[in-house]
Amino acid sequence: MARTLQVMAEPVNRNGVTRAQAAADAIASARAEGLEPIDAEVLLAAWAKGDLSDSQLEEARLRLLNEPSLTATELLSRAPAA
Repeated sequence: MARTLQVMAEPVNRNGVTRAQAAADAIASARAEGLEPIDAEVLLAAWAKGDLSDSQLEEARLRLLNEPSLTATELLSRAPAA
């Protein structure tokens, strides 16, 4: 009996965009505005890999806005898995 390899495709949104593509677009947009999106890069990379859910990403974004001394790396070290 022949075996087949099943590979899970990366999830895409209704427009056919993967999380990785969406994250890259967001970072490029920030850079186009002259911003250095260091914290965004860290959070979006974790989100693109599936380490953060959509709601965890939004929560982290809001915490960074409200707590300027906090970094994305610190947030991720405290976050439960998605």
